[in-house]
Amino acid sequence: MLRILPLFLSLLLASSLFGQMRPPVQLDAGLGISKYPAVASEGYLTAVVWIEDGTNNLYCSASSDNGNTWSTATQIDDGTGSPKWIYEYNLAVHEGSIYFAWRDQRNGTKEDTYFTVSNDDGLTWSADMRLDDGSAPGATDIDSVKIAAEGSSVYVLQRIDVTGGEGLFLIGSNDRGATWGPLTRVDNGGGDVDYEAISVTQTTVHVVWCDNRNSSDDDLFYSGSHDGGATWMMNNVQLDGSGPGVGDIEGPEIHLATTEAYVMVAWLEDELPTSASDEEVHVIVSMDGGHNFGADNTLMTGADADNHFASAGAHTVGEALFAVAWEDNRTGSDEAYVAVSTDFGATWIETLLSSGSAGYPIVRTNGHVVSVAFGGGGFPENPMLATSEDNGATWAVDDMAMSTQAGDADYVEMSLQEAGNVTGAWLSDDTGINQIYAGGIDLGGPGPGGPNYTITGMTAGNTATLLIDGCEPTSNVLIGYSLAGPGPTSTPYGMVDMSMPIKKMPIMACDANGSVVHLVSIPPSAGGVNVWTQAAELQASGTVILTNSHAETL
Repeated sequence: MLRILPLFLSLLLASSLFGQMRPPVQLDAGLGISKYPAVASEGYLTAVVWIEDGTNNLYCSASSDNGNTWSTATQIDDGTGSPKWIYEYNLAVHEGSIYFAWRDQRNGTKEDTYFTVSNDDGLTWSADMRLDDGSAPGATDIDSVKIAAEGSSVYVLQRIDVTGGEGLFLIGSNDRGATWGPLTRVDNGGGDVDYEAISVTQTTVHVVWCDNRNSSDDDLFYSGSHDGGATWMMNNVQLDGSGPGVGDIEGPEIHLATTEAYVMVAWLEDELPTSASDEEVHVIVSMDGGHNFGADNTLMTGADADNHFASAGAHTVGEALFAVAWEDNRTGSDEAYVAVSTDFGATWIETLLSSGSAGYPIVRTNGHVVSVAFGGGGFPENPMLATSEDNGATWAVDDMAMSTQAGDADYVEMSLQEAGNVTGAWLSDDTGINQIYAGGIDLGGPGPGGPNYTITGMTAGNTATLLIDGCEPTSNVLIGYSLAGPGPTSTPYGMVDMSMPIKKMPIMACDANGSVVHLVSIPPSAGGVNVWTQAAELQASGTVILTNSHAETL
């Protein structure tokens, strides 16, 4: 069921209620024309990668303080000068590593896949590594490359020209890209693959794609693997409810979002009875890690949708926040819309986010936060950001350039990390040529839910990073944990999501940004242990504010 909210301009055009926009920063000072920005973040670390026109060199600027300061642009490839193709899905940031994979013509007129990684916040990068595509260098075309990471594992999905059309092949590394396993085919070879998406949750690799095995039109398929692609469960399962060979999946418009045990796939499809030429927005959800999917749900019909994006985020175990954004022309011009579900896709609330045209919306979710970035406002376009801190119930819209932009914005990209920090990256020709800028907003301040608690790397034998941010700089932080259960338990600090006995870590002082980072070594023998944890901000005034809680399995 889809419920449509009216557009309240007085709310949407107001500035964000719980956070301050960061002034935009140019990242490519001293370089030439920039193209095709990509941005990704996790924990404290955000990275932006782009290509310099003319030299075809790849550059990265990174921030290790939630986008407040940025490193000098660093070249990340070997500088061959060969033609390259990069997109937002070529970049991944996970547990302190920045991964990038791209298509490269250094070996001839056909593209190969190359990979590099930084393990020191983007300061230094590994030598370019050509990934196996089943052929000699330069012998076959790579038509698409996508990347996903989880723990110390990183996976690259390649769409490769093979006999009979294009096929999907997965290659993975379990040591942050130092060495790679064998190439594995994902599709069954029965059709020509047109588009694909990949996501990794815990130990499961999820892949969706469209191919024409059933007719001249494309259908939608899914495969998942619990062992990095060695074997596949739910292998080549058709997801679209229109049936084999009925309806046509729009190739560039497939998105896959996963969180905990939840898998959401969104796509655009030409389908009767509305109109065979208008694209409709569809979504389907699995609540058991991809083993079974619910019904195909049509979110938008009756107009021509384009350029949609999907996201899924979890607040605690057993909760999920799904969002799909797109543009359509139902009002006569393309505008940005978002639909949000808090009940695993059973019902959706749709909101119109723009006025006066919008293009290429991108949506991210985490906790109770939904963010949508898009180019808006007609020519010249601005890099717009719509944010909601209450599961999509209310929205605020801001200009990430903060009215300082003299040129026209293009290629607006956006990331959202666990603590509610939103970072946008975009191109603008303020100086007469396209240059790359970054801005955004930190929603982790003492708005709804108070300070934010983020955990990365909580696995046996690993070093976990516990991050609490959004506090006052003069505050202290207390972290508690329990092995007994999720509570609730009444404590001097309030009702917490932990059962007795609750153990406490030493009280730690916040830094100048109101953050605490604490590293915890997890013994290898702790595998399978369940941990419940929550933190408290102890303000200098004596006020105590509890963070969100986590339930983790080591």
